[in-house]
Amino acid sequence: MKIRTNIFSSFIQAINYIGRRKFAMECQRVATAYLRVEDAADKFQFSFNFCHKNVNRQFNFIRFKSETVQDFLNRVANNVGKVVEQKNKRKKKKLKPAHQSNTASAEDVSEEINVQLLKDGIPVPPELKCYETLGHDRLRLLVCDNLYDIEVNVPWVSSLVLPDSILAGFPIYPCKLDIEFAGREESIFEWFKSIDDKRNNFSWTKVGEGYFYTPLTSDIGMRLKVSCTPRRKDDEGITYKEGPVVEAISPTIVEAGPGRCPFEDRHGFTLERMKCPSFRVVTYNLLADTYVDSDYSRTILYPYCPPYALAINYRKQLFLKELMGYNADLICLQEVDSKVFEFDLTPVLGSIGFDGVFQRKGGVVEGLACFFHKSKFKLVKTCSVTLGREMESNPVFAEFHGSVKGSRHGHLLLTKMADLPTTLLVTILRVVECGSMTDHHVIIGGTHLYFHPMADSIRLLQTGMVLTYLEHIAQEISHEFGRKPTVLFCGDFNSTPDTGAYRLLTTGRVEVDDPTWDSIELLEGYADEAERIEKEMTEPNSKGITLSHSLSLNSAYQELPFTNFTSGFVGCLDYIFYSTDGDNPLRVEQVVPLPSEEEVTQNTALPSIVFPSDHLALVADLRWSTS
Repeated sequence: MKIRTNIFSSFIQAINYIGRRKFAMECQRVATAYLRVEDAADKFQFSFNFCHKNVNRQFNFIRFKSETVQDFLNRVANNVGKVVEQKNKRKKKKLKPAHQSNTASAEDVSEEINVQLLKDGIPVPPELKCYETLGHDRLRLLVCDNLYDIEVNVPWVSSLVLPDSILAGFPIYPCKLDIEFAGREESIFEWFKSIDDKRNNFSWTKVGEGYFYTPLTSDIGMRLKVSCTPRRKDDEGITYKEGPVVEAISPTIVEAGPGRCPFEDRHGFTLERMKCPSFRVVTYNLLADTYVDSDYSRTILYPYCPPYALAINYRKQLFLKELMGYNADLICLQEVDSKVFEFDLTPVLGSIGFDGVFQRKGGVVEGLACFFHKSKFKLVKTCSVTLGREMESNPVFAEFHGSVKGSRHGHLLLTKMADLPTTLLVTILRVVECGSMTDHHVIIGGTHLYFHPMADSIRLLQTGMVLTYLEHIAQEISHEFGRKPTVLFCGDFNSTPDTGAYRLLTTGRVEVDDPTWDSIELLEGYADEAERIEKEMTEPNSKGITLSHSLSLNSAYQELPFTNFTSGFVGCLDYIFYSTDGDNPLRVEQVVPLPSEEEVTQNTALPSIVFPSDHLALVADLRWSTS
């Protein structure tokens, strides 16, 4: 019996020895400390993994560059010492017999923590400031029996998170990703799946590579994991410098999607990207989350849409898949939440070759965006105008402002205009690698006009302003490059084809007696304004003004019954306008048909579980005449 006990004890000792050797070998492989420091910053970050006896712990420090090396080393020794002491206390407590005291003396648990900063094997003078030393080559850190090479500013993932809504058939990507000293485009992403295990005992199988992954039907019920290897090219641009790999596991499982969405049928018309001299344009109002995330929207505006389908984490999966499937060259977007632009649209569209610009509307968190495919276009410059704010101050609008001011209701119109955040985003692109069209310039105007249903006169004025500005930009480009540019004007105009705004865009002119000016009487404050005019003016003059432009614009779509479809309104509000004059006028090759009314009303109206917005995307294929 005793012999068997000894054999059993020896077996246990052997197992413990193997475990300690394995732990020690793992510790020996951790031989790099990471220093992250920027010249303009007053602090630096320092990270290393410490393995020693029964301790395996990641340490991260944020310290001032102005402190001494000794102060920094003291802080490292103090923090490491606390962890080692706590581990020793717990170990002593487990090993003590039950009849003995559980209180461990300082002598039992204390351990001297030796920390040194070395350069070429020689301790760095402790009185030096950190900024005088850290960042130099050939530095090493010694902590107990751990020796670390100090790597400076290696690519580093400081944050990696997956979203809490994952649908089969729709792209998933990091909802939060922060990479330092490297770019997202050069980093490596790998995707894995595993059966959901409540105890986190996952068995991962690799399923994809790239910034995003589209889960399959077979992935339903699975957990997903993404790993990111941050990297950047060296100064010669030949090899890559890599940082530590970071992983993130999805907080939820993959769920079944809503089934086939009507926009997937539209993708049948856009299976491939257009070849020069043709290109594809998309305009789309995404329905900003700031206007949806409220009880009013859920109960009054869109009561027919399930709350989960109104959530931005659900809707953005749909509109990203929709946009990607159009294989467009130019994408103009309205009601883009600033966070959606930064964390969703830019990285996902960027991973398939797009670059983009964004402009917030004055005083709100949503705005306008324009994306262009880098294989077709190169950004020259971008600019924006907040109409009400610049109407009086911008010289481009001096004549326009004078005309409005001199009209009968000029005071009221200018007051109303000044309070609105309506913005024009102008993106100027140069065509690349397109035969005779190479180096030709394209001006893209994007806007979202004032929404109030009784404000057609305001929208007409806003249209006149943006056309004035686009004319100004076109003249500048013509003078600078000696060639008339192509003009595209896209957006949500909140104007149906029977309004003055549409007439001005397509015919080039509206007169002072255009019926749209009658809507001035519907504006809030009209009665006060009329009384003021009666008292201050002895001779009546016209309500409106004459507006005109010379851009020769046509609408890509003709006579659409609707682009916006809700329970409270149905009508055509969105347009793609293109220039038809110049040496290389545009013509329409194809417009992608919109979903039918039957499809739109299958779930009452928009948005719904298969439509992510209350608007529909317009998609047009245009071609330059190069003969």
